[in-house]
Amino acid sequence: MWANATSETEARAIFKAIYPAIHDHLTAFETQLRIRQGQSRYWWELRAYACYLEFEKPKIVWGSLATKPQFTIDTTESYVCDSANIILGGDMAYLIGIMNSPVAAYIMAITGVKRHGGYIEYKPVRVLRLPIPDAPDALRTQISALAEACLAAAPDHPDRLPGLELQLNALVYRAYGLTEAEIQTVEGIK
Repeated sequence: MWANATSETEARAIFKAIYPAIHDHLTAFETQLRIRQGQSRYWWELRAYACYLEFEKPKIVWGSLATKPQFTIDTTESYVCDSANIILGGDMAYLIGIMNSPVAAYIMAITGVKRHGGYIEYKPVRVLRLPIPDAPDALRTQISALAEACLAAAPDHPDRLPGLELQLNALVYRAYGLTEAEIQTVEGIK
C-alpha cells in the first residue's frame, strides 16, 4: 500500500485511491488526528503495537462463552476479535488435552460464571486458574499425541473423535490422579 511512499502527499494519494470513503471521512478530523497520541507514520494510521506480532505466532485460541471447553491450536497467524482469547507458548498440545477435558469442564462449571442458556464464561482470568497437572514426561507425551490426533481427526474424520477422546480422557484422569469415584463425579455419574 503506502508503506513505501516517499512523502506524505504520495502516501495520502495511495490511501485515497484504495480507501476513498475512509479517507474522506477521516479528512474531516485531520486536525485532531494529527495531534493525537498513538499514531504511526501518517496521521490516519494507528500505531503498530508490538503485541500484534504475538497473534502471528502459534497459539491456543478459545471463545469467551461456551457450553463446554473448546480450545484449539491456531498456526495460521490469525488475529482474534475481542470475544476470543489466546495463550502463547508452552506445550500447547498437552495444554489443550488438559483444557478440553471433562476435568476442566467440571472445574469451570463449578467455579466459572454461568450465563443464560448454559453458557459459561471462559475469560482468561478464570482459564488461567485451571490447575494443570505436572504429569511425568511419558504421560505428557501420550496426552499431547492424543490431543494432536483429535485436532487432526476433527475436520475430516469426526467419527474417530469419540474413541480418541475416551483414550485422552483416561490419560488426563491419570495425570490428575483421580480415583474412580472422582471420575464418576466429574462425568456426572451417580
